[in-house]
Amino acid sequence: SEPRGILAGYSWPQYAVHRGELHMALYRRFRDLAGDDAIRLGCRATGYEIHKNGTVSLQLDTPDGPDYENGTLLVGADGIHSAIRAAMFPRQPPIHWGGAIMWRGTSMARPIRTKSSFVGLGNHRQRMVIYPISEADPNTGLALINWIAEVTYDDPSTHDNVGWFRRVEIENFIHHFEDWTYDWLDVPALIREAEEVFENPMIDRDPISHWAEGPVALLGDAAHPMYPTGSNGASQAIV
Repeated sequence: SEPRGILAGYSWPQYAVHRGELHMALYRRFRDLAGDDAIRLGCRATGYEIHKNGTVSLQLDTPDGPDYENGTLLVGADGIHSAIRAAMFPRQPPIHWGGAIMWRGTSMARPIRTKSSFVGLGNHRQRMVIYPISEADPNTGLALINWIAEVTYDDPSTHDNVGWFRRVEIENFIHHFEDWTYDWLDVPALIREAEEVFENPMIDRDPISHWAEGPVALLGDAAHPMYPTGSNGASQAIV
């Protein structure tokens, strides 16, 4: 009942892109601007140290052991489990679980109805969101379909409610959706076409008092964690 896309005054109905393709587009653009030497992969931020001259050292855990990078500005965009925020706020607010668990995957399947339809099924206790993130192959008619399955639990001990993008087996959750079959959509068949599935809890944290400390700033979920639903983080970062 809520207007979206063109009906809401936008120039397009919806734009959906594979998360990995978006990451690579951003990576290539940054590499073009900053050069290959500005990118280090396979490292994990563990903390930082601010020096008297105003510079900052980023502490890293690398395959070869501890290392660091020096600079005049550090932007911590390392997510809800941010090591940079933890260093800035050793007594940071704890993670809050909203009671829901989500499973995410992509499957090759025929697009639904208009071939660009966004489908939402279910209710506040159990639901699915399904939409294509590629054009249909002209030979097979198949497109890459993104789907998110969600179930709300009353017992916090039911699942790991602080993990993030944990790879799980389809059989761990598909029983919740086994009877979701329609003449225009077979949900369990769609789920089973996924090569891998990742589990996310619906979590966030309470606000912190500030997002910057000298030459160090926080960005995104490191600063203000949002529920991972409705493309919250990516949409707000891009818009």
